[in-house]
Amino acid sequence: MDGHPLQAFITYCMTESGVATAFNIDLCTLCHFAEVVEDSYALNPFHNAIHAADVLQAMWFFLTKTEVVSFHLPIDSVFVALVSAAIHDCNHPGRTNAFMIDTHSELALTYNDASVLENHHLATFFKICTLESQNIFREVPEHKQKALRKRIIETVLATDLSGHFAFLSLLKNKLSVSFSPASNDEDMSLLLRTLIKCSDLSNPARPEQVSRWWTAAISEEFFQQGDEEKLRGMKVCSYSECSTERNWGTDDLLTSQQVSAFMDRSTPRIARSQVCSSTTSCCSCGSCARRCCTWATSSRSSSTTAPRGSCRVLQRGSWKAALLYCRLHVSS
Repeated sequence: MDGHPLQAFITYCMTESGVATAFNIDLCTLCHFAEVVEDSYALNPFHNAIHAADVLQAMWFFLTKTEVVSFHLPIDSVFVALVSAAIHDCNHPGRTNAFMIDTHSELALTYNDASVLENHHLATFFKICTLESQNIFREVPEHKQKALRKRIIETVLATDLSGHFAFLSLLKNKLSVSFSPASNDEDMSLLLRTLIKCSDLSNPARPEQVSRWWTAAISEEFFQQGDEEKLRGMKVCSYSECSTERNWGTDDLLTSQQVSAFMDRSTPRIARSQVCSSTTSCCSCGSCARRCCTWATSSRSSSTTAPRGSCRVLQRGSWKAALLYCRLHVSS
């Protein structure tokens, strides 16, 4: 699966966790599913298959290397966690929910302005599973399918950042009273939503070289949206404004002291063990990520979409460097 990080991760995690065996997902179906899911991700600067693999790796880390292990998650919850991480941004258009709503896009009309992108990602995933050859629910009893579907939906919807601070307040209040995912279904739901949010927002907790790479990528995606907003005569969002070439320095990065309260509260080990304070490369493959950063921060053409050739470096060519940067623990 060289050059296909998400396919490799999905296959690895689903088999090593025991999910494939528990749900009778044969290897052929699993590989086909993984291939189609990866192909559903567009060649955006940030919201691409590399990002999905990055989020899935973070989810795997939380499930296997942190205090989450002590909750003894049932296999159904492990299934939900891994699948939700892998598909949470399927077919992302590289624009924000606000942009989709303000432009009266087809997706915004379809989902009545409510968590537009998140609902679209979920719909894309469930449509993938309608084909027999890639349906990972094929051998799952109908009643369990409904329960899994419900839990996946609520987990992925939690990635809508419009409800981030309300969710953070809920989590803090819950942790101050009692939290028993093993015996309380609502607490299990809260745990899964917390895990996917931590995984989705884990970039600041990566080694500095990785954080710098992702910062450049998401900024480029925002800037491309800003370019389109200007062309449409719309008000440009502050984070989408880019009038000059951007040169990234250490001041642009989040340090361990700046990691959000959510990350620090929910996964206290992250700031201590995952944030790299040095400016040195984390591995010998830094040239790949540097190429991505160079492209992402370079002067852009008038086109509102990323150059396919350059973006493919992010999507395909640099996946080995990206995974090494993430300091994978899959073999330990």
